[in-house]
Amino acid sequence: MVSANALRSGHLGGAGLDVFDREPLPADHPFRSMDNVVVTPHVGYVTEQLFRANWKLMAEDVAAYLAGAPVRVVTDQADCPPMVPQ
Repeated sequence: MVSANALRSGHLGGAGLDVFDREPLPADHPFRSMDNVVVTPHVGYVTEQLFRANWKLMAEDVAAYLAGAPVRVVTDQADCPPMVPQ
């Protein structure tokens, strides 16, 4: 976890942040006004190559769902770990 105090003091020179414990990040959060922080909305992993490779799959997923025949459905609970540590 990145500390706003560490960024303000210069202990950390800067940070690129993509995921937060509270989302959306509140409008008055210190990270939004710090010159040494880059904030992205859950797109830090996206590259042009990844986007191109997955766009077709996403379109197929949506079309199949809207047609009432979803594809690539995860049905095994083992494939769905809990979002909160147990």
